[in-house]
Amino acid sequence: MKKHILVMAALCGLSVLPSSAEISVTASTTVTDRTADFTFNFPANTADKLVVVVTGEHGFNNAAGMLNSLTYDDVELTQAVYRLPVVPQTDILYHGIWFLDNPSTSIGNIRVQATTRGTVSAFLLTGTAPGHGATGITPVGSRSISLTTTQTESMVFAAFAVGGNGNTGDTRSIDTDAPLVEVTAVRDPSNWQGHVVGTQTIPTPGDNTFSFTGGDATGGLVAAVEFLSADGNPGLPFAITDISFNPTTNEVTLTWPKTGASGFTAKVSPDLLDWNNDLDDGITELSDEDPDDEAQITVTLPLPNDLEGSTKLFFRVEEN
Repeated sequence: MKKHILVMAALCGLSVLPSSAEISVTASTTVTDRTADFTFNFPANTADKLVVVVTGEHGFNNAAGMLNSLTYDDVELTQAVYRLPVVPQTDILYHGIWFLDNPSTSIGNIRVQATTRGTVSAFLLTGTAPGHGATGITPVGSRSISLTTTQTESMVFAAFAVGGNGNTGDTRSIDTDAPLVEVTAVRDPSNWQGHVVGTQTIPTPGDNTFSFTGGDATGGLVAAVEFLSADGNPGLPFAITDISFNPTTNEVTLTWPKTGASGFTAKVSPDLLDWNNDLDDGITELSDEDPDDEAQITVTLPLPNDLEGSTKLFFRVEEN
């Protein structure tokens, strides 16, 4: 019979983490246009990320309402999160957040090509890493959204948008709930359009809620995107967070935070001195057995036969 393994410690190769770079919003602008195709100037060459929020509705039942193209100096922005209208007359809102990493400029023109009119807010960020972290968007009728953020000192952009359910959103009374801080707003008295955008720096990653107060939730929804710090720490300390052992199969299941590394090596030692036993040196995020957990990776690995009789084992994970 195989002996039960008592796991006495779980150590990681990266126990000391670098300090994180602070993300800053260095400039912003907001444009409301009643045409479907418009261009405005917003030079972004001083930033490492351009973020754009676009909100609009259908053309009073004459057009479905959607964003067809969003470019900066003819370069397409990347869609982080976006939703289309669902039901004519009652669910008519399109809303989303886009970004462009390392924008350079010769002109600095942002062009919005939509099926119908829209409201656009653009932001310049410094101190960011390429891409993004967690994203989410609610159904129409919500003032708050929950995200599982992934990194210390990341920055979440959350945008409450109106334009649905018969022009009832009423941005005039919408405010961000602390610690979310408003960075721009289009509070249009006509109720057909607009959004309120807030940001929040994340001191402790994990489950966070970003919410707004006021307005008519039946006419609005919330979209949110986490942008990562260029030198930030992983959202969870780089340590094995869960271990389980199956004595029947002689396998161990390990869980640790995702860091964006191309791969990981899991090691086992009987004494914290000999780390020559690699359980697997080719683990990637494709190996993850729990893909619904956006912050962590979980893998099950067979233990070496020569360690089968050990009463204690130590594990660590290293980035490749």
